[in-house]
Amino acid sequence: MQYSWVAAGAGKSGLSCNYTARTRHDGRAVYRYIDTGSAEDNQAVFDDLHSHRDEIEAAYGGDLSWEHWST
Repeated sequence: MQYSWVAAGAGKSGLSCNYTARTRHDGRAVYRYIDTGSAEDNQAVFDDLHSHRDEIEAAYGGDLSWEHWST
């Protein structure tokens, strides 16, 4: 079976880093996945990361898309 994504733990429970690809040579997205099991905790983690947006984007070297998805 083939998958179009790779995930790795981010060093804290409920957080992971994911990379998705369309083809073998065409990357699509890298994103932080937040699922602590609590919608309130997920929102708190997102809000904390977003409050450091300028620092994170400076370390990355460019603008990032900040999208909050909830289920």
